[in-house]
Amino acid sequence: MQIPTLKKSYLLIATVLIGLNAQANEWQPVEVEQLIELPVNLIEKRIQQDFNLSPMASKLSHIESALVSQGEKIKALQAIVQEAKDNEMIDEKVNLVKVKSDFLDNMQEGQLLRQKSLSQKIDLYQAVLEKLYQQQNRQQSSALYQVKQQQEAARERMEKVMAKVDAAMSEQGLTQTTPYADEFTKNLAKINKLKEAIQSHKANMSPMVNGIEVSTEEYVRQLLMQVASEQSLLDQEALMLSYMSRLVALDAQALEYAINIEDEDASGSKIESTTTPATSVSLFL
Repeated sequence: MQIPTLKKSYLLIATVLIGLNAQANEWQPVEVEQLIELPVNLIEKRIQQDFNLSPMASKLSHIESALVSQGEKIKALQAIVQEAKDNEMIDEKVNLVKVKSDFLDNMQEGQLLRQKSLSQKIDLYQAVLEKLYQQQNRQQSSALYQVKQQQEAARERMEKVMAKVDAAMSEQGLTQTTPYADEFTKNLAKINKLKEAIQSHKANMSPMVNGIEVSTEEYVRQLLMQVASEQSLLDQEALMLSYMSRLVALDAQALEYAINIEDEDASGSKIESTTTPATSVSLFL
């Protein structure tokens, strides 16, 4: 059966709105290739910066603001009804249950968004680790890597020879230098300062975990474990949230019972039970 054109339009609009609503709370993490190009100690900061600019982070911020406001309302209402009896301040108690319910709804939505963001972070760190392993394997198997190793060995041998020559000249009292040797020494000192600046630069520092220098792969693994620990904490919070919801449900049941009792009193059901033949004899005498 064919759907009328107007109905098709409504369905199309509904589908688009649903898609836009889903995208409004999304986070599209930074590409793995961009992270690999960064110094390892900046990877975590780059991911967090990317998340902070996402619609998901904005939604979480709005939820947190709503929770703070609702929390203040709950405290105020609790202070009002604290000394009230079961059949007193019914409207305030109903409002308190409603605000608590809205509070828990917002908290649950925030929990789901945080769980999703942590799952995305785990996927991202795992992808980074895989890329790092692939990159390392390619480097070790390439001819360029072998050449670099040979160059490094040759440089170390040259430095050892220069050190031996300097020591021998010093022992023989050959302290006289030439202008070329002086310039060479000055340039070498400047080169060493530049190397030290490069090594000590914050963008080139080796990653540290608990004050211990670790490899790039180990650092990313530690970040991955940290996110997994955050997920475990969220699981605990979800359990607490379920207990809080149960308490609100019990409050609602108790309130419903109190309202029913009050309605029975207002309908005069107890008055009807007091009219009996014994109390009506005087009407017929």
